[in-house]
Amino acid sequence: MKAHEHPVLEAWIRRVAELCRPDAIEWCDGSPAEYQRMVQKLVASGAAQRLSPELHPNSIAV
Repeated sequence: MKAHEHPVLEAWIRRVAELCRPDAIEWCDGSPAEYQRMVQKLVASGAAQRLSPELHPNSIAV
């Protein structure tokens, strides 16, 4: 079952979001596409740096 198909979890997330007022809520699915999106966000924000693709393919430093 996916997290966003779990009504109790969804209700809890809505309650917490009302209290915390996050800019966004990310549903994590563990997919390669999700990983790439998160890495891109980290790199774009300066929180991570891509390492040499020749020496360390698909690696970042945080």
